Amino acid sequence: MISLLLKQGMISLLLKQGMISLLFKQGMISLLHKQGMISLLLKQGMISLLFKQGMKSLLLNQGMISILLKQVMISLLFKQGMVSLLLKQGILFLLLKQGVISLRLKQGIISLLLEQGMIFLLLKQGMISLLLKQGMVSLLLKQGVVSLLLKQGMISLLLKQGMISLLLKQGMISLLHKQGMISLQLKQGMISLLFKQIQTRYDISNTQPKYDISTIQTRYDISTIQTRYGISTIQTRYDIFTTQTRNYQ
Repeated sequence: MISLLLKQGMISLLLKQGMISLLFKQGMISLLHKQGMISLLLKQGMISLLFKQGMKSLLLNQGMISILLKQVMISLLFKQGMVSLLLKQGILFLLLKQGVISLRLKQGIISLLLEQGMIFLLLKQGMISLLLKQGMVSLLLKQGVVSLLLKQGMISLLLKQGMISLLLKQGMISLLHKQGMISLQLKQGMISLLFKQIQTRYDISNTQPKYDISTIQTRYDISTIQTRYGISTIQTRYDIFTTQTRNYQ
């Protein structure tokens, strides 16, 4: 019945009567998926209407996003603007739990992410740092995320997110160099920021202030010893005139 209604263009009536929400609440997502309802909804542009009617939590709880991703329907999701709506509404953690981000990266749709303007939202919400902490640096580099971000002039956001420091900590300097990250930073005049990130761990100048010769001389030089234990100090305290004065008193 549902497939016939959908084929006849009765989706608006179904939504108005609350039928789809009842089906989701009753846990009939598998039946809906078997009858091809989700694909038809996506093709007919009903994802935005589903979100507007407050079915975000139901869709996520029922595992609809994971099913859509497994069916390789990510392009339809992006065309419908579903991912951008999810990000704007702050459902990042649920997306991470559903495995949406990992599947997207593995399927190589970074170009679609960039076209949708999703990378900017991901950087603002701190998703890149979460991906790096979860050990997805190799996937990010293989997909060319870093090079694309640098080409779009988002180095300042990357530095604010701590992406470069995490990459350096994980020993990914050679991969960064292969991706052309350092050359792009040099062209864009970001060498000072790059060196600040590297000097924190690898520069010799950080150890010099502790063990420099000038520091040692300041603490233990001859002039300091003379000031505290010099001949003039000893004479002032123990000279013959002082002892004579005390003995006679």
